[in-house]
Amino acid sequence: MAFEIQPERAPALELPRSSQTVRVKAIDTTTNMNCKSDCFVWPPIKGHDELRFTTLCFLIEHHDGSSTKRVLFDLGARKDYWNAAPIAAAMIKSQVPELVIEKGVDEILEESGLPLSMIDLVVGPGFTQKMTPGYPDDPNGLVLSKDLSGRKLREPLFDSTIASFKAHDYFGDGSFYLLDVPGDYA
Repeated sequence: MAFEIQPERAPALELPRSSQTVRVKAIDTTTNMNCKSDCFVWPPIKGHDELRFTTLCFLIEHHDGSSTKRVLFDLGARKDYWNAAPIAAAMIKSQVPELVIEKGVDEILEESGLPLSMIDLVVGPGFTQKMTPGYPDDPNGLVLSKDLSGRKLREPLFDSTIASFKAHDYFGDGSFYLLDVPGDYA
């Protein structure tokens, strides 16, 4: 086969010791989509031209005895995706023939009693340089300036390693690491 994927041995996994833990909550984003598989999977897999799936996001809670810090990962799609930055809206329109979102993640969180002001906006390496300023300040922007405005934007440094991947000790106590690995670009 032209695109046969060869298995590779996983690197040794030695996790740093910590007496701290985090609570992870999976949240159904109420997003259901059907899209072209090459949006997410490369090389394409013969006979699997489309993907039909739902999405989850993950709320991480860290309790240190005196306070609780929260971070949300993979926000899913915005409910009003047609109002996204024009380039992003056009990509969705061309690649995602079916997209149904019952509630925005912001609605789900606020209905659960968790205001967005209590959650930091964390982005991956290079986000600030590549994605800001957003649209309309940058006519080619993929995100909206107003979605970033007034938010605490955190772009962590990946200054350590776990299993050969660049890593960041998010809360500084070994309870939760972010890894810089190939995959979904959010």
